[in-house]
Amino acid sequence: KWEYPADPPSDDDYEDLLVTQIKTETLGMRYGTDNGEIKIAANVLYDADFLPHWNEFAEALQEYQHAIRCLPADTSSSFSVWNVELPPAVLDLLSNALESTHFKRLYLEENNFGQDG
Repeated sequence: KWEYPADPPSDDDYEDLLVTQIKTETLGMRYGTDNGEIKIAANVLYDADFLPHWNEFAEALQEYQHAIRCLPADTSSSFSVWNVELPPAVLDLLSNALESTHFKRLYLEENNFGQDG
């Protein structure tokens, strides 16, 4: 049985929100309990402590391709990440995972907090 291995975040409420969302979406993809819509939205700058959570999320996302193919044709699958700083390492993880996962809609908005990217 697979269990979520990453450690919990710090005492910051926004960081807790982000990690809770990442974990919830990861578990939903792993156990097939979601509806084809992956959404993460929090106003959080990147912290290296998030990387294990993004790793777990990206692994689940890559495996999720099989579940998306089984969704009813009228289901609108979507992937969105808003207001979360995504450094190059995380963008690489996500882009590699998304290559084989075919969402009908993809949203990445305000994720660099003014930095080039």
